[in-house]
Amino acid sequence: MALWNTRTKIKIFGIALALLFLFSILGFVLIKQRVEGQEVSFIQALYWTIITIATVGYYPSAVALTSEIGLAFTVVVVVSGLMALFLGVPSIVAPWLEEKLRRAGKAKRAPIPTGGHVIVVGYTDTARHAVKELNMHGFACVVIDDDTSNIDELENKNIPFIIGDGSDDKDLLAANIYTAIGLVVTGRDDKNTFACLTSNKLRPDLPITAVARNPETEKLLYKIGVNKVVTPKNAVGRALAKRALGRYDAALTEGKSLLGDLEMRQYTLSSDNYIVGKNLRESELGKRTGIIVVGAWRQGDLQASPPPDFVFNPDDILVALGTAPQFLALENLFAGIEGVVI
Repeated sequence: MALWNTRTKIKIFGIALALLFLFSILGFVLIKQRVEGQEVSFIQALYWTIITIATVGYYPSAVALTSEIGLAFTVVVVVSGLMALFLGVPSIVAPWLEEKLRRAGKAKRAPIPTGGHVIVVGYTDTARHAVKELNMHGFACVVIDDDTSNIDELENKNIPFIIGDGSDDKDLLAANIYTAIGLVVTGRDDKNTFACLTSNKLRPDLPITAVARNPETEKLLYKIGVNKVVTPKNAVGRALAKRALGRYDAALTEGKSLLGDLEMRQYTLSSDNYIVGKNLRESELGKRTGIIVVGAWRQGDLQASPPPDFVFNPDDILVALGTAPQFLALENLFAGIEGVVI
């Protein structure tokens, strides 16, 4: 989810432009009255501001600033206007208008279901998997997400959606929360918490399933009324336990499916592997590839969730959680060593 999306840029640009207008009007009035000793009206101040910011540069004699301070102030406002026109408009307003026109020319997007549907807050990889599974089983979905970069994908897949924040009453109401049969929340822990709180306030009886990445968040979500909290660590822990016992059954597959596109793989470390002799922190595996190291086998013993100072030895078996692209990056880092899916 992108905090710095087009809508946010437009809002900030509008606020900045309004502040520039206010600053220019007040500055013009003060200089005219206090420095140049002339009385001016609001209309004259507004006229001067618009002409200056628009860089037209023609002023009637009663409106122009003639003192040195006035001339300097005029230069400041002109430069600000130029920046707004030649930087703000092409980089912020123009893309927004282009997007609006492009979307206006496309077919009407899928309508929001009127009932019997599931609301999915946050269009993450996990959410994609959840929507696909729900649709396969005949359940309609509506996605609430504030990342406008997902619009094309949602439209192409004919998935009803609302651009907004699931923690806002109006977005949940627009998604017909009163007639929905469930809520799935998959975003960041802080956003998940607020979305669940808002949903619980509107529909205390609505079943909620939420993803939590932090144990404290998991406890909090259960306290505020979430019915089911799914955590990657729980699923990983179950899978590791089954691996340690040599068991591979349907429950393991079920646990993996809850993680969407995530999977676990293990890698046997050769003596010339670059992370051998380094600790987990020094290896920077997460930073460089995005994978999560969830365990390491050493001479038959499992070190689950190794600490940052855990040093890798030759023949250790690294157990990692990630997506296919992240594992590809890891294997490139390991010079093409292929991981085994577990």
